[in-house]
Amino acid sequence: MKDERSSDSVRSLERGLRLLQAMNRRPQASVTQLAAEVGVPRSTAYRMLDTLSSMGFVSTASGRYTLAHGVRTLSDGFIDETWTCLAWVEMVRLSKELVWPISLSTPDVATMVIRRTTHELSAMSIDYGMVGRRLPMMETSAGRTYLAFCPEEERRLILSLQGPCGAEGHIDREILEKRLERIRQQGFDTRIGGYVAKTGSLAVPLIVGERVLGCMAIIFIAAGLTLEQAVARFEGPLKQAGQSICDAVTGRNDQQNLESVDL
Repeated sequence: MKDERSSDSVRSLERGLRLLQAMNRRPQASVTQLAAEVGVPRSTAYRMLDTLSSMGFVSTASGRYTLAHGVRTLSDGFIDETWTCLAWVEMVRLSKELVWPISLSTPDVATMVIRRTTHELSAMSIDYGMVGRRLPMMETSAGRTYLAFCPEEERRLILSLQGPCGAEGHIDREILEKRLERIRQQGFDTRIGGYVAKTGSLAVPLIVGERVLGCMAIIFIAAGLTLEQAVARFEGPLKQAGQSICDAVTGRNDQQNLESVDL
């Protein structure tokens, strides 16, 4: 009996976390939408939402549910790498200047994980809850840009991996190498449609010394700009912002090295 109760508790926790993840992907949702996405009856979804509401994680108005400020208590203790905080300042500035949302992603095995994004700050965004989302390397401009600039041995390892987020092993390696070389020459890569059908993107690498920290990309609605217009409008500002981030990271590292010297 004890094991059964424990198993029920684990399932309840799992459902509760899936419910929060579902709500994070949209600004507001109905009970019917959330129940369908989590895979539970409406009555169960109501009970879960009531519990989360009583804990300050969820708020409701006019039959629609949204995340409340209480959810920040789940993440404020998370220690992220300092450099992403430095990048965030520049990302917010650039997103205000260019209007379109900016995302910062880093590699994780054979995928790119979105670490920071200004989607929620941009009036031109059509995506929500992107932080933590895993994107396939070969189907995104940020992923291909990272592949182009990362060390050769790392690139070989990534391309040797097979997984649900990509099928890199089925890509013609000769064609791929030509594309990666072109990305290295121009210093960025682009995407129109594909993994996210209605959007396009342009990504640049963030390189400090010999290390590729990650990639920064601007995301735009594909119907609103041609690829040529996007490159003309975004390439320069995005590269400049990327360099500012790398300079800030380098400066911080230099300062830390100086502070560690025993005078």
